[in-house]
Parts: sequence; C-alpha cells; structure tokens
Amino acid sequence: MVYRLTDSRLHAYEISDPDRPMLPGAFGLQEPSVKFLHPDEVDWRAKRASNPMTVGCAVDPDTIPRMVRWRYKEMDRLPDVNLCAGTLLISERVRDVMERFEPGIHQFLPVDIYLTPFEAGDVPAARSYWLVVGQYFDAVSAEHTHQPRTVITHPDGRTEPGLWDFSGVLTKQPKSDAPVIFDRGAVAGRHLWVDRNFTKGQHPFMSDALGGALREMDLYGAHFEHFDEV
Repeated sequence: MVYRLTDSRLHAYEISDPDRPMLPGAFGLQEPSVKFLHPDEVDWRAKRASNPMTVGCAVDPDTIPRMVRWRYKEMDRLPDVNLCAGTLLISERVRDVMERFEPGIHQFLPVDIYLTPFEAGDVPAARSYWLVVGQYFDAVSAEHTHQPRTVITHPDGRTEPGLWDFSGVLTKQPKSDAPVIFDRGAVAGRHLWVDRNFTKGQHPFMSDALGGALREMDLYGAHFEHFDEV
C-alpha cells in the first residue's frame, strides 16, 4: 500500500518574515521567493513549477522563510502537519520518523512560529519544519491505472505522458473514478517521494512502512490517502 500525506486544512499559518518577502504568484497568490540549492542540476520541468519546495529537489536554506505567524492568539496544540504557502510544515516528531526511514535524503528546514499579534522582539511560541522532499519519480502503474493523462512536450520536441487528469478537464475527457494503482517494483526501497505527474506536489507519497508508522502516532492535522500496489 502507498500513502499520500495531506493536511486537514487548518489554515493556521501565514508567512511573516521581513527578511524574505513574498512574491506575486499564480491566481493572485503570494509565494515565497525560494531558490534551488543546485539550479544547474534541476530539470526544466521542475524550474517551471511555481514552488521549488514541492518538486523533489533540494532548495537553498538561506532563501526560505524562517518566520510564520499563527493566525490566532493562542495555540492549544501545535499541528503535526499543516500547509503554509503551498508547502507542508511538520512537527519535530514527524521529522524524526521521516529522517529515520531515509536519513540524509530530505530537507527539514526549521521555521519559528509566532502568535498573533506579532511584535518585534517576541519570543517564538513553537518551532516546525518545512518539508522539502529530496527525490521524485513516477511510481504509478500505467498498465493498471485507467485515467486520462496529459502529454508533455519537451523543448527538443520529444513527448511523454504527463499529469494524471482525474477531473478530465485538461484532456477534455469524461471524469473517471477508476482507482490509481502503484507499481510495487518502482517504490521498492523508497519511503518518501514526489510524483510530478500529480497536481498538488506539496502532498508527497510514502511507503506502507512510513505511512503506517506515522498513522500510529495520532498526528494532529494529518490526513492520509491510501492507494493499492500491484
């Protein structure tokens, strides 16, 4: 079984870092001005993404926001998983489990959390970590997944299958409720990854072992989707 880690849409944070201003993004949204750690090694498809922290490549730690503001005056419980500016923030205990499964592969970049109202000199109320997954690959079994799919055209004219279009909007095909099936061989030995052929890359995929370990922890703010393997 494969899991996808999503959040429960608490919408509890917003970036508030004067040293790293937000930039205008798509649909009028503000996005962090994060840079890749090794831009020369990043492929063109990743560079087209609006959020470098969600494509499976390392980012420059000096360019990430280090301060976020909790939208409320009090914090009864720190979310273990929550979304901020299109990127997952995770708690220390989630970080520790992920690092134990795949040491040295992913980035867990610290960010201080401040209560509202925020004033200069305030002490952080808590600390979380930006989750930047460090690997990406296509692990879906195209043979067993009967869903419409877009086509990617490379700069040199080559084409290959692209995004899975579950709504049918992009490919102008009927919406399909057919299940998504993962290739067990493709995910063997991997525990946390990004699949760029899915929208919402901020929600990474996980192995059965990692997903099972996290599900046993009673995580606040976490939601798990599950998929079968073949």
